[in-house]
Amino acid sequence: MLVISSFVLGVISAFLYESLAGIIGKNIFNKEALVIYGYKLHHSLYGVLFLALAYVNRNVFLAGFGLGIITQHTLTDGFRFIQKM
Repeated sequence: MLVISSFVLGVISAFLYESLAGIIGKNIFNKEALVIYGYKLHHSLYGVLFLALAYVNRNVFLAGFGLGIITQHTLTDGFRFIQKM
């Protein structure tokens, strides 16, 4: 049950992050994405970070949360983490 609820929370938080980052990035920073040295970093990288933390801490909640973030990004923007611009 904990994995399912954390997965759903990960999907919802990734959707909110995507929405808010788009609004704030365009209106305040005049950028649509985080680009470093010509590479666009997608928010699915947060999912990888949570999965790594789940592995180190043996935490089921973090694993479900990370999988939820990656799933949401895959459904909306594809299965990618870093993209050359």
